[in-house]
Amino acid sequence: MGKKISLISAGLFFVTLAAFLTVNEVYAFCVYNETDTLIGAQEIHLFQGMSKDKIPPGEKACCHWSNKDCNPDGKKDSKVTLRVGWKTAAGPFICEKEIRAGGRLTVSGKEKYGEWNLKCEASYEE
Repeated sequence: MGKKISLISAGLFFVTLAAFLTVNEVYAFCVYNETDTLIGAQEIHLFQGMSKDKIPPGEKACCHWSNKDCNPDGKKDSKVTLRVGWKTAAGPFICEKEIRAGGRLTVSGKEKYGEWNLKCEASYEE
C-alpha cells in the first residue's frame, strides 16, 4: 500500500511539473529557430530587453510577457519589436518584426544554391 501511494505521488508530481512548464511557456514570447543555421534575436527598443545572441537550429529563446525588462508595458497583448540576425543578433539582417508579448516569432528556411531563403512569421493565440 505504501509503495502504491509513493508511485501515485511521484506520478502526480511529474504531471504537475510538466503542466506548470507548459503553461509557463504559453505566456512567454519566443523566437523559434526552424532553420538549419544559427540565428540571434534582440528586442530593439530596450537597452536591456530580450537578447539572445545565439539560438541554435531547432531551439528557441523566450521571455515572459510580464517581464518588464523584455516588455515595458507588462501586458500580454503589448507590442514588442524583435530584430533577428544571421549567426548573431547583430549579424547580417534577416528580419525585424513587431509581435505581441504573448506571441511567437518563427524563423524558417534553408540554404539553397549558396543563398539563404529565410523568413519570419509572427503569430499570437488568443
